[in-house]
Amino acid sequence: MTNFFTEKTISKNWRLAYMGFALLIAILYDVFLWDLKLGLGFFVYVVVYLLGFVIISALSGQLRQPLAFLLLIPILILSFDVLLYNNRLVSHFVPWFVLVLCFVFSILLTLQNPNNYKFSFLKIPILTHIDLPFAKWITMYNDFFKWDVSGSKAIIKKVLTGVVIALPILVIFLSLFMGADAVFAETVEKIFDFRLPDQFVWRILRTFFITLIFSSLFYVLISKDNVMGNKINKSIKMDKTVVGTIFLLVNFLFFGFVLIQFKYLFAGSMDFVLESGYTFAEYARQGFFELAWVIGLAAILLMFFYRSASDHGFHLVIKILKVIFVLQVGVIAYSALKRMNLYQDAYGFTVLRLYVEWFIYFSMVILLFAAVSLVIENKFRTFLYSSMVLGVIALTVVSCINVDKMIANENVDRYLDEGKELDILYLTQDLSLDTYTEVRRAFESGFVFADDTYRIAVEQGEAYTTNTFNKDNFHALYNVSNMAGDSWREFNFNLNNFLINFK
Repeated sequence: MTNFFTEKTISKNWRLAYMGFALLIAILYDVFLWDLKLGLGFFVYVVVYLLGFVIISALSGQLRQPLAFLLLIPILILSFDVLLYNNRLVSHFVPWFVLVLCFVFSILLTLQNPNNYKFSFLKIPILTHIDLPFAKWITMYNDFFKWDVSGSKAIIKKVLTGVVIALPILVIFLSLFMGADAVFAETVEKIFDFRLPDQFVWRILRTFFITLIFSSLFYVLISKDNVMGNKINKSIKMDKTVVGTIFLLVNFLFFGFVLIQFKYLFAGSMDFVLESGYTFAEYARQGFFELAWVIGLAAILLMFFYRSASDHGFHLVIKILKVIFVLQVGVIAYSALKRMNLYQDAYGFTVLRLYVEWFIYFSMVILLFAAVSLVIENKFRTFLYSSMVLGVIALTVVSCINVDKMIANENVDRYLDEGKELDILYLTQDLSLDTYTEVRRAFESGFVFADDTYRIAVEQGEAYTTNTFNKDNFHALYNVSNMAGDSWREFNFNLNNFLINFK
């Protein structure tokens, strides 16, 4: 990585500008995100942060690694997905992943590398020394409170400093006193003709702490501490005979497992399962997680020896054994995929079944990439960071899929085309309202939902039976009262379309 802008020693005024930006981010958090459902406000907040950080970093001469801008692609896509979908991945996990990517983007964009060392996350100080932001508190205090003044100006400065420090203390004590004594509270209200909102003190403290966190982070990023260090290879040099023996024996075990149980793993039809005395669920579940453990442990084993060979040299025979090992792990992954597909054919889609299937696909791609990397003797760090990039791409792609609607579409089609049972409660209660168009399609096609154990508020304890899709029924099925947002900041396309159709 090379410098993008000429490196500068950042001035106190620019450090204060970063502190001011941190305060802005803290205030906007309270405006766009606090106690609100994620929607348009989240997307706007992320865009404001990215735009503001890039502008202030450019003006202060802190933009150093232009490749970091590539991270804006997944960040913006993932943030926009929050506007589109309501499934658990997007609503619960994607925002946290966006937060991590924004953090990494901020670090990489300002990262100094004057010696042109090879990139390594383990040699970025802020990622390995969590005490760095705390160490900046003294500098932040000095920047904010210490100014070069004398005489009467010095006294004014001290007075202002005391006022600034005293204000939050006074607010806290005043609020407590007003809550403790109604007469005192009434007197204060008469004097100042105002009343502190219940959450006022908490909002002030929350804004202060968020400002402190962001300011600490920014102060590290623009300081001399944010410099890439030199990574010295410390991998263990393994004896070629030992490594060869290990992989030869492991390959024999894997080969024996695949060979003996080949028909069991790759049954060409469902008849084989029935003849074996298993139900589809038993066949799909039997050994599935054991196979998943095999894939995971095999990956760890491969990584360990791959890194050693990358640092100390490849050997042709061992390389061949590793490639065979990777291919056999790929066979095991494919067998696990067959089990899952069989389970889906028998019982339909669920969120877990789809995500497991897609993870296996991703594992097979990584295994193929590992085999190619071994053949062409790719450096381990190249393979590792390329795999991380593929992981970010895979998660971004999955988040762009309307998974809940996909599940509903498959299960409704099974009901309509094959007469399979339709679990309407799963589609409406366990999944999000992204499924509503497919659920409506089922009702329009004659589906009747009757469940004596299911009660809804609009019928006050009577058994619920319906084959309609009117407002009351759908609002009850989806419990829209817990979903609908009153603010434009909570705007979501699917939620908006649902409310328009069933207003």
